[in-house]
Amino acid sequence: MIMTYEILEEVYELINVLRQEGVKMKDIASYVDLQPSVMSGLYATVLPTYISKQKELGNEKALNYALSQVNNISKKRLLKRIPDIHRNLQLFIPINQKKGSEDTFIRSLENFTQETDKTALSYLGIYQSYSISSARDTLKMEPFILTNGENKSIKVIRKSTYNSVNTGVAIFVNGHSLYIMLNEYDESQLALVTIYLQLPFYENAQLLRGIYLALDYNRTPIARRIIFVKESDLPDQENFNSLHGKIVEKTNLDACLSAYYNYVSGVSDTIKMYSIPFPKFNQVDLITEKEILLTFNELQYVVEN
Repeated sequence: MIMTYEILEEVYELINVLRQEGVKMKDIASYVDLQPSVMSGLYATVLPTYISKQKELGNEKALNYALSQVNNISKKRLLKRIPDIHRNLQLFIPINQKKGSEDTFIRSLENFTQETDKTALSYLGIYQSYSISSARDTLKMEPFILTNGENKSIKVIRKSTYNSVNTGVAIFVNGHSLYIMLNEYDESQLALVTIYLQLPFYENAQLLRGIYLALDYNRTPIARRIIFVKESDLPDQENFNSLHGKIVEKTNLDACLSAYYNYVSGVSDTIKMYSIPFPKFNQVDLITEKEILLTFNELQYVVEN
């Protein structure tokens, strides 16, 4: 009997999950073979009352009190049926998830892209980004525009160093972080660029810093620092079209660009993998690859200093 009492709270939580998923009470009742009126009374009155009175009165007295609040549920029948109800509800949740949304992550991603508030809208505009080139030790400048998209989303457009145009979305999370995701190629293939920017606590920020993950020219993943500097509060498409991405050699850096270069550069700010054709790729090969990376970083540090 103790075990039966313990699962009453779990039954209530399972029904809550289904209700939040949008399942109607009559469909839940049908699946567990209860009358809709009985299921409604169980969910709306008996179970929440039992849970609230459990510590005060104990299991049995709390259930007796909860059942006294309705007139269509028998204690004997409830305790007999509750294990089957519990089991059926556990089976119903994955079935419902398959019927509703095939992927809860994709659904949540779509929801977040459509959530905009005053904080998010204040970041609309044109930005110039600064990072290190994947090909050589130079400063890479690429303009971005954040503008209103469809269904309350924020659309992102980037002009690469080759002046190809890539589009994506911006996701603002609780006013403290910004994710930008875009595809470097056309729809025929995917090369995802993900940028994380940390938002400051003050408003009207003109400079944002973060980390971006992309593929280098050998299609190996690389993560580096990136800076966004706001050029205009107005997401004007014509103004953006006049801007161009470019590579700036170290010898051509002025004082302002040197400050950006010094922040985003350095061997410690690069996370990279090497595509080495190991025959087996075991733990020994992992050690070998790391030694190659360390040697490369040491040589790069000597060159830079």
